[in-house]
This record gives sequence, C-alpha cells and structure tokens, in this order.
Amino acid sequence: MSLSRRLACLVVSSVFVCSVTRGEPLTLVRDGSARVVILVEEAAQAGAAVRNKAGREIPSARHHEWKAALDLALYIEKMTGARPPVITGEAEVSAALQAETPALVVGELALRVRPALREELKKAARPAKVFDSDAILLRREGTKVFLAGSNDRSHYFAVAKLLREWGCRWYLPTEFGEAIPERPELTIDKLEIAYAPPFEQRGCQVTQGGSEEGLADFQLRNFMSGKREASHLYLWGALKALVPPEGTLADVPLAAPETAAHLATKLEKAFAEGKPIVLSAANAVQLPGAEVDRALSAGLMDKFFRAPLLTDPLWVLYNAVAETLQERHPASPSTIEIRADANFTLPPQRELPTNGRLLVDLVPQDIDPNHGIGDPRSPSKEEFAGILHQWARKMEGRVLIHDREPAMTLWRDLPNPSHHVFARDVRRYREEGILGVRTESRGAFATTFLNLHLRAQLLWNPDEEAAALLEEFYPKFYGPLAEPMRAYWSTLFQAWEETLVTEHEYYVIPAIYGPERVETLRGHLAAARKLAGPLRDEPRARPFLDRLEFTEKSFAVIDRYSAMLHAANTEADYPRAVQLGREALAARVALAEMNPIFTTRLVGKGAEPAEPLENANPALLAGEVRQLIELEELTNGTKGTKIGELPLQWAFRRDPRDTGVARAFARQVADLSYWEKQGAGYAALEKRKDYPTTEWELLRTDLYAQAQGIRHPDGQSFTGYLWYKTPVELPPGAASETARIRFPGLFGEAWLYVNGELVAHRPQSAIWWENSYRFDWDAPLGGKLKPGGNDITLRVYNPHHHGGIFRRPFLYQPTTPAP
Repeated sequence: MSLSRRLACLVVSSVFVCSVTRGEPLTLVRDGSARVVILVEEAAQAGAAVRNKAGREIPSARHHEWKAALDLALYIEKMTGARPPVITGEAEVSAALQAETPALVVGELALRVRPALREELKKAARPAKVFDSDAILLRREGTKVFLAGSNDRSHYFAVAKLLREWGCRWYLPTEFGEAIPERPELTIDKLEIAYAPPFEQRGCQVTQGGSEEGLADFQLRNFMSGKREASHLYLWGALKALVPPEGTLADVPLAAPETAAHLATKLEKAFAEGKPIVLSAANAVQLPGAEVDRALSAGLMDKFFRAPLLTDPLWVLYNAVAETLQERHPASPSTIEIRADANFTLPPQRELPTNGRLLVDLVPQDIDPNHGIGDPRSPSKEEFAGILHQWARKMEGRVLIHDREPAMTLWRDLPNPSHHVFARDVRRYREEGILGVRTESRGAFATTFLNLHLRAQLLWNPDEEAAALLEEFYPKFYGPLAEPMRAYWSTLFQAWEETLVTEHEYYVIPAIYGPERVETLRGHLAAARKLAGPLRDEPRARPFLDRLEFTEKSFAVIDRYSAMLHAANTEADYPRAVQLGREALAARVALAEMNPIFTTRLVGKGAEPAEPLENANPALLAGEVRQLIELEELTNGTKGTKIGELPLQWAFRRDPRDTGVARAFARQVADLSYWEKQGAGYAALEKRKDYPTTEWELLRTDLYAQAQGIRHPDGQSFTGYLWYKTPVELPPGAASETARIRFPGLFGEAWLYVNGELVAHRPQSAIWWENSYRFDWDAPLGGKLKPGGNDITLRVYNPHHHGGIFRRPFLYQPTTPAP
C-alpha cells in the first residue's frame, strides 16, 4: 500500500494512540535521550537542493521542507545533546503515526494526515496580492505535533517558530550569532499557533562585496523570504538605440508608442518565460527634451535634484510596455518591477492608468536614515511618508520598500544601529498595505550588528517591541556579561536615537561618537572584562568570551577612528591623525580576521588595498587615511609648510534670501554682539534652528553646519547660502604671494574672499555624491594676505541636506609652485 493510501486510512479511522492527554506536557527529550521522532515525506528528501555544473546550489520545490526536518533535529541536539531520528520511509512513517511515540510531523505530511489543517492555514493566510502569504500552523494533538506552512518556505518557518518558542535565536549569520539554550528536558505543552505576517516579502541581500557566509540560513531562521532572482534591465541603457544621429538621450520621447514597442521587444523573452523583471531608471537624468514628455512633465521639478519630474512620461511608457507584453503572453506570471528613487521618481501627478503587472520598488534614496516616520525631528521623513502613501494608493499596495540600510554607505565599520527607525517605519508600511521590504545591506555585521535580525522580527510581526527583543538579547548573547554589555550597547543605541543628524556618511561620526561617549563605552567594556576574568577556564563560557572579544575589537575601530577625526578635524594635527588612521585600519583587519562577516572590503571581492594607500578610493577608510597623509605633507615641509593655525570657531551667518553679496558681507566685520548677549539661549542643538537669520553667530569648523543644529525653523536642514568669516593675524614675512588656503572638508559650491575681495570660486554639483569624496578645496589667496590683520570670508551654497566646513582649514606655503 502506498504511503498516501496508508495516510488516508489513518485519517478515516483516527487510529492514533495517545497515552498523553492534550493538557499534559509532552516530553520529547529527557536525560540525554530522545523520545521523539521527526516525520517528513520521502518526496521532500528527494527534493533536496541539487547543484549545477558550476557547483551552485539550486533549490528544488521542496528544498525548505526537507531542510526544516534536518534543522529541527540539529537544534534539538544542540539544546539537549540528543538527536532525534528523521524518518521518511513509508512503512516507518506509517508505524510512527500509529504509535504512542511523540512525533514532530513536518510539512506536506502534516497536511495530508490532517486535511483540516490545510483549511486552517487558508483561514490564517492573508490575501496575497502578488507573492505568497507565508502562513504557518503549529498544532499539538496528543503525542503528535504538526508543523506546516502554506508553501515550501513556510514549512521551514513553522519549524523556526517552534525553535524560537524553545528559546533559540539567530542574531547574526554563522554559528557565532547563534544563541541556543541548554535544555536537559525538552517538552511541549499546549501548542496552537496559526499566523501569517502582514508582508509578502521580507528579504535581504548583501552587496558591495560583503560576505554571504551563513546568510541564507540566517534569513530562513528569522522568517525572511530571501533574495529574489529577477531579470534586470537598465532603462537609459536600453533606450540608447533610439537616440537619433547627432542627438542625445533627451531626444528619445519616453511617452511615445515607438519607445514602448522598443522596450517591450527588449523584455519579451524574460516575460514569456515567466521571469520577474526589474526595470531600473535610477538617478536623475536631465530629461525631457521631447515635446510629448515636456507636456507631461508640465515644468515640474523633483524636490531634491532640481531635475525635470519624469514620472508621468515614464508611467505612460511603463503602462504601455506592460499592456503590450500582457496581450502577447496573457498566461505569463511575470511582474515588472519599477524602481522609484524617492528623491527622483516622485509619484505621478496625473491619474494615469496602471497595469496590474507593474510593481513599484520604492527606494528611500538620500532620505534621513536616522529617524522614523512620525519623528518630529525629521521633516524629510514625513515627506517620504507622503510619497509612500501616494505610491501605495496608486499601486493598490503593490509597493516594495528597497530598504538601503544606512550602514551600507558609512564604509568605516563603526556600529550604525537603525532598529529604532525601522520599528516606527514598519508599522506605517503595514498601515499602507504594501507588499513588504527588501533590505540591501553591506553585511558588515560589526556595523549593522542587530539591524537585520530586528528587521526580520519586526517584518514578521510589526507588533513586536524592539525594546523587548533587545531585553532578551543581552543574557542570551552575552550570558554572565549581560549587564555591562547592556550598558555598552544602550549607550551606543542612545547616541543614534537622540541625534539630530539626518545624513548617513562617514562625516556624521563626530556628531555621534564624541570623546565623552567613547570614554563611557570604554568604561562599560572594562566592567565586562573584569567579569570575564574568572570565566576564562570555563568551556561553557567560551561563546560569551568570544562575543566580548568581538565587541572589544569593534570598540577599537570606534576608538581609533573617532580619535583620528578629532586629531584631523578639530586639532589639525595630521601626524597624529595619520597614526590613528593606520591603527583604525589595523583594527578593522583584526575584525575581519576574527570573522569575515564582521567587515567588508577587507577580504575577497572588492577588498581594499593594503599599504601603500596611493590608489585608495577616497570614499573608503584607506582613502581617507591617504588624504590625511597628503595633508600632513602640506604642513610638515615635504610639500608645504603651515603658515599658521586658523581658529576652530568662525563667525557664521545664514543667508536664506541670498542678500549677502549685495549687502557686502565679505567687506564687513562680523557683528557678534547679539550672539554674545543671547547665544547662550540657543546652545542646545534643538534651539539652534530658531536663531535669527539676521544675526551673526559662531560655528565650529570641525563639523558641518546641519550637525551643529543649523536648520530651518520647521526642522528641515538649512538650504541656501551660508557665510563663514574669520580674522587672521599674520606676522611680518608670513604673507607670501604664493600662500594658499586648504579646506580639508567642505561641502557645496563656494566663493572665497580675502580682505573683501573675491579671489577664488569652486563649482560643485548639487548632487553631493557626484563630487569627489575628498570634499576638499585647495584655493589660492591671490597674494591678498598682508602682515597684521586680515579677513577671510567664505560663501557657501547648500542645495541639499548638508553644507559648510567639516574639517578645520589652514594656511600653508607650498614648497613648489602650484600647478
């Protein structure tokens, strides 16, 4: 008799023997002996992943179901020391189902034995718009426990849920991130769970050369749906074939039928094969040029880049392509995913038709990553909330958030937590009824730490409290070191939760990790180290000691890098800054050597160069250290000699209506009388936005303006013109004709005045990342300095998030003539 017929007989006759009633605990393991078996269909085992010729694992239709059974046995053994057998044979499964022996029945087998469970799963599942609901069901009936899901992946999630009920956690990929409790006795009481998450997609992917070791398992065990394979096409590249002779891309009419026909031809093969399609039009392009597109754009500009708003002509194009492909291949399940950068592809302004095959991949590009939706400190996040709402309404919920984890662009491997942000945002995502979130992460877990774990849990259940998840984390991950480690990470988390900073690059670090906070972290580590001393010889303490070592190595990066910035930005002490920079590089290497998942760009693809640093990318730490070496050479006699220190604080004035040139700010002495009398009332960062724009104030030059509270009264980052001014006293002989000024860190277009006269101008792209990541300016002084008193004035234009000086400028004399 086949297994399916035997199961049918079992269902009809209800011959389960149950010596344990439903209300009594069911013992699965006791005293190192497994009393339970794991049952799964033989077809699931046969459907385990296979490998292609290149050795790549190709999951089958039942890959996750089989893996669920194996991992269930594995983690029971890790908890108890006893590994229950996994049974697949027809006769053995049939016998186990009739016996008194406790059994964990996994996947399709559970649904065949108890057909009513399939109906319960359907009731628990949320109506799916595009993908799957991922419903799970866990049910104990006497000595049998049924674990199943609404699809192959969800079978695994049902098992992962049971393991979480027993206390298992996976905080980071690889065994390093596992927290598995010791349970000499493993039991199940009443178990009745039927649940489906509100989001159909809950994935993440590692980019930028990060290690993917252990990532696939980490995602499964945290209820994430994983990476989604798709056919990608870059729009602007695909349209180049339509550019007329001697023309440009601007001459290609986006909203014209012939453009849609061309694009449909490009996509037809993938659509006919049923593949998901991603159509990317990322980054601002200076269009439209065609008359049809100009009419649809209606002269509107996107908010951030001052480029034409292309969404309406693009939407006509996308809809026409989807209609064409659907007419040609109506049975195809393909979807066409449109990338929409929040700072570029704003929602359509007209009520244009929308084909049901279209999805929107909404990227919070250059949107404040440090504050959640609804945080009053972040007007820009509220703008994003409006953009999200419009897209969700337009697409009837067919929206995915392309979550670019903020840490992916810091490149310094300092912790950059964002769970406090995501906890707010995910609830708004649920309210808007969108499809879900895909996180793009560097995978540098010394930086991201718990971000992905907490994202996964909050996507599975947005009603979870991040604070409660963290509360259980410390004892599970750090064991007897939990209290000082709680204090350590709470200090760090608080720094990010309280910041006014709305940016996401390395130059925000001085506003987060100031010297006082670094010393507080050092104290908490010392307390943990003291507790760890007596544990060195205890084998069971080894995981906790390893995690302390990880935290210490992580702190070494914080410590050395923060000290480097203080030496360079604040003190202009470049010899010390270079030494500290080299130590920071070494600290990152130590992290990578401990586990490659802790950093990126140090091992494997895309690794940063070792010494020498001449060709290092200026966006990366090695490039920043290279820049400091060059600054040292300009001040130590190698390539230049420092003439004198410039003050750390300069007079500063906001110029919201651009009247400073007409009113000759460059030729005036800065009147600081109001600041001297009233400045103390604006000392708090929250108050600084209310300082009158009609008055001069003082501002440091080691931190950009917005990080010092320079904002508009509504909380937006101050945009427009900024003026810096400082007196300079030079002794006789110091005012050389060839003297220059170096701004080692300066954002925005700038104009330099010496003693009231314009001597230099620096053009800059309004899109800040299109400029060199060195963000420096070496300017001639035009021979205008003189012995005695001088005035240096800088006018800066800030069109976007952040502007002004962030490293202390200095005067120097080149040793050789400047080119």
